Amino acid sequence: MNIAPFSPHQPAAASASAARVKPRAGVRAQRFVDLINQALDDDARLKADDPRLGLSQQELTTPQRERDRLAPLCDDAAGSLALAAHLGDRVTNTLVAAARGAGLGVSGYAMDEAGAQASPARQPVAERKDGPELAAVPASGMDSAPDLFSAMWGGDAAEVAAFMSGLKDAGCTPQETVDRLVVMDYEGESALHAAMSRGQASAVSAFMDGVRQLGLGREQFTQIAGALDPEGCSGLCRAMRRGNAAAVSAFMEGLRGLGLDAEQVADILAGHRQGGGPGLAMALESGHAGAVSAFMDSLDGLGLKRQQVAGIVLAKVSDGHHGLFFARRYGHTLALKAFIDGLNRLRQQNLITTQQFNSIVVLEPPRR
Repeated sequence: MNIAPFSPHQPAAASASAARVKPRAGVRAQRFVDLINQALDDDARLKADDPRLGLSQQELTTPQRERDRLAPLCDDAAGSLALAAHLGDRVTNTLVAAARGAGLGVSGYAMDEAGAQASPARQPVAERKDGPELAAVPASGMDSAPDLFSAMWGGDAAEVAAFMSGLKDAGCTPQETVDRLVVMDYEGESALHAAMSRGQASAVSAFMDGVRQLGLGREQFTQIAGALDPEGCSGLCRAMRRGNAAAVSAFMEGLRGLGLDAEQVADILAGHRQGGGPGLAMALESGHAGAVSAFMDSLDGLGLKRQQVAGIVLAKVSDGHHGLFFARRYGHTLALKAFIDGLNRLRQQNLITTQQFNSIVVLEPPRR
C-alpha cells in the first residue's frame, strides 16, 4: 500500500513517491491511497507554478495523517469511513473524492443521485445555497451511473464512458445535458477541468467521444468544451499551464470530432484566464515544450482559416505581450524550439503564410 511514514517536513510529492505497497493491501485501499497521493502530487505541482496556490503546510499534514489512518479500513466490508473533525473544506474535498474514487462512502455525507458519495466540497454549484441559481437536472435513467467527477479526476476512462452512455439514454433536454457536464464543484472545477488539470488523457478522450455521441448542437458542444472556471480559465488552458501534453492532444482530437465551425473552435482555443492569457502563452511562459508541441501539431484538421491560426499561435495576453516573448524572456529554449518548429510545420501545412510566420517570430514586446 502506498502509505509513506508521516513527517511534518515531508513535501507532498516525496510523500507519494516514498510510499510502498503492503502484500495484503486490497484494491479499494490501494485506490484510496493512490488517489490521495495523486492529489498531493498535484498540489506540489500547483505550488511549483505559483507558491500562493495549493494547501498550506499545516493543511498538507492532515490528508497524509488521514490517509495513513483510514487506508487499513478501506476494504469490501467497510460501510463508510469516518473522517476526523474540523478538517477544512479543501482537505475534506481531497479525502471524500478519494473515498468516492475507491467506491467507499464517508459518514455524514449523503449519497447523491448517481449513488456515489456527495461531499460538500464537491457539491454542485446548483445545490449550494451560496451559489448561482441553476435549474436542477433530473437524474432519470442515471441512478446506476458512476460519478463523472470522480471518474474524470481519477482517470477512469471506462467509468467516464459508462456515465456518458447513461446520460445519452437519460432523456434530458440539451440544456440539462450541458448543465450536468459543466457544473462546477465547490472549488470551481468541472469534470473536464479536473481531468485536464491532472493530465488524465484517457478520461479526456472518453469524455470528448461521449460528448460527440450525445446528439447536441454546435452551441451546446461549445458550452461544454469551452466552459470557463471562475477565473476565466478553460480546461485546455489548465492543461497547457500544467504541461499535460497528452491531455492537450486528447482534447484537441476530441474537438476535431465535434463538427464545430471555425469561429467556435478559435474561441475555445483562445480561452484564457481573466487578466492573463491563453493556454499557449502559459505553456510558453512555464517552459512546457511538450504541451506547446502537442497544441501546435493539433491545429491541423480543425477547419481554421489562416488568419485565425495566426491569431491563436500569437497567444496574445491582456497586457499586449505575446507567447513567444515569455519563452524568450525566461530562457525556455526547449519551449521556444517547440514553438518555432510548430510554426514551421503550420507553414508547410499551408495553415499560415510565410509572411505571417515572419511577423510572429520577429515580434517585439509592446512599447510602454
